[in-house]
Amino acid sequence: MSRKGFILVASWLLALAIFSPGLATSARIAGMGGVSIAVDDLESDPFVNPAKAMRISKPLVLGNFSHRGYSYRHTYEWSNVFRSGDYASYHSGKDQDRSSHSSSICRGAWLYPLGADVVLGGNYHFSYSRHFTEYKGYSTDRTTLGDSTTSTSWNNGHSSWKDKAPENEVSLLGEVRITPQIALGFSTELILESTEKETYKDESSYWSSGMSDTSHYSRKWEYKTTYSRKEFTTGVLVNLGETMEIDGTFSYSEYSEDHWKKKDVRDSIVVDPDSLSQHRFLGDEGSYSLSFTPKYRLNDLVRVASTVSYSWSRRTNSDKDFGVKTDTGKEKFSSFNIGFGLSLTPDAKTLIALDLILTPEKSTWDYFYTETETTYTGEIHRRGDVRRTEERDYLNKTVRLGMERDLSENFSLRMGSNFVITKYDLKTDDKENESKRHSSPSMDRSVSTLTAGFGYLWKGRFKVDYALQARPSGFMWYGPLEFHHQLSLTYHL
Repeated sequence: MSRKGFILVASWLLALAIFSPGLATSARIAGMGGVSIAVDDLESDPFVNPAKAMRISKPLVLGNFSHRGYSYRHTYEWSNVFRSGDYASYHSGKDQDRSSHSSSICRGAWLYPLGADVVLGGNYHFSYSRHFTEYKGYSTDRTTLGDSTTSTSWNNGHSSWKDKAPENEVSLLGEVRITPQIALGFSTELILESTEKETYKDESSYWSSGMSDTSHYSRKWEYKTTYSRKEFTTGVLVNLGETMEIDGTFSYSEYSEDHWKKKDVRDSIVVDPDSLSQHRFLGDEGSYSLSFTPKYRLNDLVRVASTVSYSWSRRTNSDKDFGVKTDTGKEKFSSFNIGFGLSLTPDAKTLIALDLILTPEKSTWDYFYTETETTYTGEIHRRGDVRRTEERDYLNKTVRLGMERDLSENFSLRMGSNFVITKYDLKTDDKENESKRHSSPSMDRSVSTLTAGFGYLWKGRFKVDYALQARPSGFMWYGPLEFHHQLSLTYHL
């Protein structure tokens, strides 16, 4: 690369690190409902399977910008009156709920071919999120019996801030063409810094007739969690003529977290023995994943593909209160993914794609914990040991449907939908108590997402892709809508 090219890449990545938010999935695929099994995407595929960087023939720089969130406010007022002879009661109250959540992500990436057989690249990922909740409630009760009147009022509320400090992630990528038909690739990932902080406050006051003062208490919890992760991925891409290709990936990652909790309580009447309590949680996890995807082009109209993947992870947890180990556990998780993809190109300007995915998942949590009791001085004493096993079974069914239509040589429109149904089962086995062995009934949950977007190519080098996704923050269509905006900028040097 020339000196001018190096300066351009360095300046672009610096600008992305400062200004942009984004996701690993490209805005083009996001605008089409996420269909990806039988659809190729030049810019994002190398960051899923690094061997697909062999398709890059010209140096490119990519910026991916993403922001999503929701906000809602709810107010409820009520009052009622009851009379019976000399007795009368008056009740009234007001409740207010407020919640907002937002997250921003950016990704800057570059890919540069060194000749016809080697491609090098890199990726920088930055994210930030914040979640705020608040509740305020007020109620009054007044009763009269003859000439006697009694009044009582409650005023309570709580609020919380949850901030995930900037998460910085760096990836390096490389690809080598072994033969004209076979390419191998690798990528490494390292999260340099990721911290999550949360503050929760709870306040309440109470007053009644005859009280000389108002009873009031305030409680505050503070949480801090730090994360780190390392990941390595290798991929292979095999072209068997113009109609058939096979790609596969293998990845391994290490993940750890360190969670602290502090609690501070101020109560004008009750002495809370937990006023000085501290808690620490440690977690370490190692995971593997393997995928295999053949794609076959039947003709100029139809292309089909299937994907099979398996992932497995093992996690170790440890909880401590005042230095007393209260909980240790080991969790195993496995997921098997089977998918079918279909893409249709009825003409040169139209693409229609469908993904059908079935994903059974299972997790087993075998943990040992120590029951403790806290004295009025704040000391924690050990009472006994308990061992439990929990098994969770999930079955996810996913349907993705997307369409892309070129309105001109430089402009295209996209739309799509994504529908997921999850079936959930829980089994609990308490080794110390036979009566606590039970299975919960199966539960079904579903989430629907609607998407739309567009793409614009300027002078054959600079491409702009935008996607908008809308889905409820809860399950089904309950809760406020969460909007996800995504913008991708790609420049071919």
